[in-house]
Amino acid sequence: DGNEDKHICDIEGEGGMPIPNWLHNCIITTMGPLKIYSDIKYLFARPTFSHLLLDIIDNQNEQYEFPKEKSFGFRGYLNHIVRAMMVHALHHSDLDKNLHINRTWSGPSEIGSKVQKDYIDTMLQNSISLCPRGSGIDSVRLLESCYYNRVPVLISDHDYFLVGEDTYDTSFVYRICKEDNSPEYIKQCLQEINTMSHESLKNKADKAKKYFDDVIREYFKDPTGYFIEWLNNKNES
Repeated sequence: DGNEDKHICDIEGEGGMPIPNWLHNCIITTMGPLKIYSDIKYLFARPTFSHLLLDIIDNQNEQYEFPKEKSFGFRGYLNHIVRAMMVHALHHSDLDKNLHINRTWSGPSEIGSKVQKDYIDTMLQNSISLCPRGSGIDSVRLLESCYYNRVPVLISDHDYFLVGEDTYDTSFVYRICKEDNSPEYIKQCLQEINTMSHESLKNKADKAKKYFDDVIREYFKDPTGYFIEWLNNKNES
């Protein structure tokens, strides 16, 4: 008691992990911290990652044109009810969509594999990238969507903090996040997004790409250094 702020505690897991009250005065690092923990002063969100994310950070810095046609894209495995609700919403809408359901989870797919190429192709064929939560809360797909200059749409039953959100404007992300999420609500939100102009969507996609370059790339250059700088800035404020 009284020395909590001297401790740095890492909460491991796939995002959305519970943080007990007696840790709230400590320095917390975790993936996908829930918005309900906004009262924690020292709450550092670190990114989840995939083989693809590490590859595009280390080896690529390509520019991608934003599609002129408006369409919603998703390729993935139905490993959570939120994803099933999203699919139901899409099937019962007249939205232009590109939907592919994998038979197995392909998260750890190798660089250059067919499953990864198909995933990237689906991303590039659509202007709007649907990023429903999976077994974990935070979505690496959302970060990858930013790199490919697409508009990310986060769909979940819980809202969470993105990396750098406490200092960086992340309003380019559409969030469909409710504990009582439903296919009807998801459909309604997607239809609202569909009414956005091409110019507005492209502006969000460009901001997403800038977020990737300004925040995600910077983090992976030196994760420890990034965290220490964040902590120093927190102490100064």
